[in-house]
Amino acid sequence: MDRQQADRKPRRKWPWVVLILLLAVSGGLYVRGLQKLEGVFLPNTTLDGEDVSLQSPEKIDRMTRERGTDRVLTFREMGGRSETISYRSVGYEHTRTPSAAYLAAGQNHWLWPVSLWRKTAFTSEKGFTYDKERLKKRVHALQAISGTGIVDPEDAAIVKGKDRYELMEATDGNRLDEKKVLGCAEKAIESGETSISLGEKDCYLKPARRSDDAHLQSAFDRIDAVQNETVTLELYGSSIPVDKSVFFDWLQFDEDTAEVSLDQDALTAYVNSLAGRLDTFGKARQFRTSAGDTVAAGGGGHDNYGFTLQKEDTKRVLEDAILGGESVKAEAVWERTGRTITPEGDDIGRTYIEISIDRQHMWYYRDGTLAAETDVTTGKMADNRETPTGVFYVMNKMSHYTMRGSYGSSFVNFALLIDSENGIYIHDAPWRTRYGGQIYVTDGSHGCINTPYDAEKQLFETVDTGTPVVIYDRNHPS
Repeated sequence: MDRQQADRKPRRKWPWVVLILLLAVSGGLYVRGLQKLEGVFLPNTTLDGEDVSLQSPEKIDRMTRERGTDRVLTFREMGGRSETISYRSVGYEHTRTPSAAYLAAGQNHWLWPVSLWRKTAFTSEKGFTYDKERLKKRVHALQAISGTGIVDPEDAAIVKGKDRYELMEATDGNRLDEKKVLGCAEKAIESGETSISLGEKDCYLKPARRSDDAHLQSAFDRIDAVQNETVTLELYGSSIPVDKSVFFDWLQFDEDTAEVSLDQDALTAYVNSLAGRLDTFGKARQFRTSAGDTVAAGGGGHDNYGFTLQKEDTKRVLEDAILGGESVKAEAVWERTGRTITPEGDDIGRTYIEISIDRQHMWYYRDGTLAAETDVTTGKMADNRETPTGVFYVMNKMSHYTMRGSYGSSFVNFALLIDSENGIYIHDAPWRTRYGGQIYVTDGSHGCINTPYDAEKQLFETVDTGTPVVIYDRNHPS
């Protein structure tokens, strides 16, 4: 055997075997690792700074979606009541963009061994979603919005009551502004809040105007001035108070313009009622005689004394005075006036001359006291010479006067003219020596009232022009 051949030894093959074995083992480990890492993040992986190595991206996405869905939004109402809406009930979910599943799918799992020494850091944008329509419906369904016992706010206002205008304070109520509540709920959910104080968030509807509103206060001051005034309607020798007990129901008030007006129909009716009492001219009056009985005086067509109210002008005067807003005196306007009149329509007063034809007697009262009386002789009860009955007044006073008529002329010392149309005087009669009784029936005057000299002189000296003269005849009522 060749020595070289003898010296040649067979080479060892174990390194190859080891290599093969190592490759086989490592291959198994690789495959095993690849299998283990299927569906999870590779080692050394972080997501938004959080270690997600070997974690399921689907689980991470699920946990992301569910984070915060267990929250409940509490609505705290005035009065202590509260209601809730759960985040879940409005479809609330957290979001991550891109998703964990998307990021995990982008990792090359075939190169997983590299991840053992090389780090991978992912970032994403976090957000959330919810169904705004579902939230809107949930908010609308709140008892504080759709339940019972809800009171709307009311503005301060000027209200006409039974006997006066009042400035009524505003009412707050508990009606919520649904749009504002919804806006607060959206902001709360979007910021992750769990409680809303509806009062603090100013979610309740409020009155548009309160009693301290400058315009409203000015308007009330205007109507208040009118309703608190008293207009004194001045008559002849008396007056009528016209206050809110009279005109309150006539008042018409525009709160926006602060304009006060009067119901024209009501004002007209009132002035007409005044005229019904105060219009005495040509009307019969119930007159209490010196004998103590009551007779109808006047209204027979001969009267020349009495009052007639000028209704349209008086209406205008009253309206201007009432709307003036101050307590004032206002003069009634007349078409015809006498000497004095009371609010009840007594225009004879306490100073007057009374003549009874049936008793042929005359009385003169001054300020309610009998100042003079005397028998008289009136017109003859035939030949159209009767003294007219009615309510007259002393139109003029003449002394040393010659009266002229169809009968001729007569000189008298004193004469009081009471009826110029028929030429009727109260005068002395120098040609007579007797008065009273039944003389007038056959030997009466031509219509005048013949009076004894002394009595006539006294009348002439004490009676003023304008003094009412009441002539009546119980035997021949007007």
